Amino acid sequence: MADRDFLKTNFGIETELTGITREKAARVVADHLRGSIQRRNDYYDSYKITALDGRAWKIMYDGSLRTQRKVNGQKVTAGRNTCKVSLFFAF
Repeated sequence: MADRDFLKTNFGIETELTGITREKAARVVADHLRGSIQRRNDYYDSYKITALDGRAWKIMYDGSLRTQRKVNGQKVTAGRNTCKVSLFFAF
């Protein structure tokens, strides 16, 4: 039975994205999971997506990322128009 204790443990997954706004990322995740979106209006301007099964996803600003985009197949700095996004999933 002890080998199944890990099934009771919470864990998280972080996916980092650039070239997409937090709002658009929230809409994509909510559409895919058929969940609801709540804008948090906190320091990170985060969004919380609650899936039908109750799991929560959080999309927020991540200052550790460099915003990038591709131009003619090359990575270049995206500038201020592109947001830095981290997608956290905790189960």
